Amino acid sequence: MASVKHGQGLGRRLLPVILGVLFSSIVITVFYLQDLQSRKALRKAELKVHAQSVAQWLDQSFSDVNKVLRGLQHEPMDCSAETLYQLRSGLFLLPQIVELGLVDQFGQLHCTSWQMLIPPRKVNVPPAHRGLRVYWPLTSEYLGKPALVLARTRSDGGEINALMLQAWLKNQLRRQVSPLGFIALVDADTGTPVVKDGVYSLPIGLQPPLFPLYEPRESTEPFDDRREHYFYIQPLLTQPNLAVVISEETQWLYRDIYRPSYQQVVVALFLMGISVFLACRFRRWATDPVRELRAAVDRNQFYNLYQPLVDASDGHLCGVEVLMRWLHPEEGVVMPGNFIPLAERSGLLPRMTLKQLEQVQTDLTPVLEIYPDLKVSVNINADFLMNQACVTELISYRYALPGLAIEITEGQMLRLEEAQIQQSLNLISGAGIQIAIDDFGTGYCGLAYLQSIPVDILKADRCFVTALGTDSVNAQVLETILELAARLELIVIAEGVEHLAQSIRLRELGVDILQGFYHGYPASADALKRQIEAGQFLAVQQNLTSAVYI
Repeated sequence: MASVKHGQGLGRRLLPVILGVLFSSIVITVFYLQDLQSRKALRKAELKVHAQSVAQWLDQSFSDVNKVLRGLQHEPMDCSAETLYQLRSGLFLLPQIVELGLVDQFGQLHCTSWQMLIPPRKVNVPPAHRGLRVYWPLTSEYLGKPALVLARTRSDGGEINALMLQAWLKNQLRRQVSPLGFIALVDADTGTPVVKDGVYSLPIGLQPPLFPLYEPRESTEPFDDRREHYFYIQPLLTQPNLAVVISEETQWLYRDIYRPSYQQVVVALFLMGISVFLACRFRRWATDPVRELRAAVDRNQFYNLYQPLVDASDGHLCGVEVLMRWLHPEEGVVMPGNFIPLAERSGLLPRMTLKQLEQVQTDLTPVLEIYPDLKVSVNINADFLMNQACVTELISYRYALPGLAIEITEGQMLRLEEAQIQQSLNLISGAGIQIAIDDFGTGYCGLAYLQSIPVDILKADRCFVTALGTDSVNAQVLETILELAARLELIVIAEGVEHLAQSIRLRELGVDILQGFYHGYPASADALKRQIEAGQFLAVQQNLTSAVYI
């Protein structure tokens, strides 16, 4: 049993620590997941910004080429030295251009920035479209490398065009992805790459389909390389039929972000320590005995039991002592010795006593219909007597409880000299409420005290009853108490009567009233009423009578 209680106590001490760690773990996990999402979003944003910057650079490059082409669109088709000079001058304006050419309205390329072509070479007939357009893939005859052609239709139906090497474009992409990712300039209608850097792949089963593309788009999807990728696509403003695509394998993209930083570990440990500290402080507050007792009073967790008092002469029921119990929600029934001292120290006992009196009136109404003059003995402490309002309310119960009596423990007799207490006792006695000294003989209560206060009853402590028939010093004290009571004309109640022999001997000694387990255990008012109706106290009377005549 001791080990069980020790385990329960240990569990209660560890509970705030566990709760603190659990709470802080939940908070840390929530913040960690939020931070993780933020870091993932930041990694995506970095790729997105790179794709947008590449798209802006291409738009600017195409715009610069378009400006050069517009400046040369009126050059004559004669491929004269002056025309070639102008073409070469335009060539040197932009590093991305490797060749400029003039095409007539019939699709004959007459000259380039390098030379006049004799005879002219047959190419595509220029369309009627007036804006900048792009052709691919083409190969530069002079350089022998893949190129991209940007062209404008002239007013005479011919064309001025510029070649941009794909290798130069690829070099300008400057990918910021792993070997599993890529960046590419693609056809926005079909997704065909014009120029790329990395292993080009596309998402599978995407709805709606990725191409044709009309606006920026991003997502995280499984790709046809059987890996999950994050991708972002940005169409060009100058050439909406082209788009920049950047993609990165998510496992690579999110590398190292799952490991918490040193600062995060420090903050987590600090938060965990604070949570455990606050949980322990809260437990200390929540389990503070005074706070818990005050809450129990507010929630009416106390109830009354009634132990019979029987007349020693014939054994009939003459009264009850009201005993308070605490029905604790966790510990069950708590005995008075475990909470009355705390109630006295905290000043809660007067309030508890008033609530007890209220409950007594409700509980004993059916019993008082049978025994209207039943003595109802309630324990009162000195603080209660110091409160005039409490005393006034106590006296008000005199009408509902005609046999109301109060008990004061002998241990508090030293305080009975206080003027306020003596005045209260006089008021109580004057109202017809009897006053009893409880546990009499165990403390210090001289004759002077008994003569200075209106005492009616002396309750001999159970230790004197237990000592009957033994060589104990206490065996003679009871007779002394009886002699003192007889001299002062006081009633004597003997507590702790547990056997028939004790009951008989106390009757022989002249004790007036008996109280103990032999004559009745503390019980609820309903149980007491059932005992009365069952004639239990008549049976006690018969036992006493039979014992006397044997």
